[in-house]
Amino acid sequence: MQSLIKLSNQKLCEKGLVTAQKGKVFFFFNKIYYPALNLAPKKRIIASIEEAIFTDTDTIDTTLSILIALLKEASMLTLFFNKKKLTERKARIEEITKGNYASKAAKKAIETANAIVVTIIAASVAVSVSS
Repeated sequence: MQSLIKLSNQKLCEKGLVTAQKGKVFFFFNKIYYPALNLAPKKRIIASIEEAIFTDTDTIDTTLSILIALLKEASMLTLFFNKKKLTERKARIEEITKGNYASKAAKKAIETANAIVVTIIAASVAVSVSS
């Protein structure tokens, strides 16, 4: 599992999305942090998710619906949005994740790869949050 996280962080470094910075934890342990270099892509994605969930737009592409479904399954939507507001839009989130927006193949992928996805998303969020 650690090697998957390390590999994904290295790929993000190679693409110029994050940078590797060494630091200490509890003054003794070495740790490598991966702060994002450019937060604009993250902000665009969050804005797209926000528009999809908190408006009744019909223009939601499959990729966005899959991302919302993954974040929902990993219980990570609350990292980006207010829990009370998400609860108010629960029906909309269900519509996006189980409705016409996500294909059957996407739903199957979500079901079969949930553990892997949680790990990848957690690593990505850790990279984003540490910046």
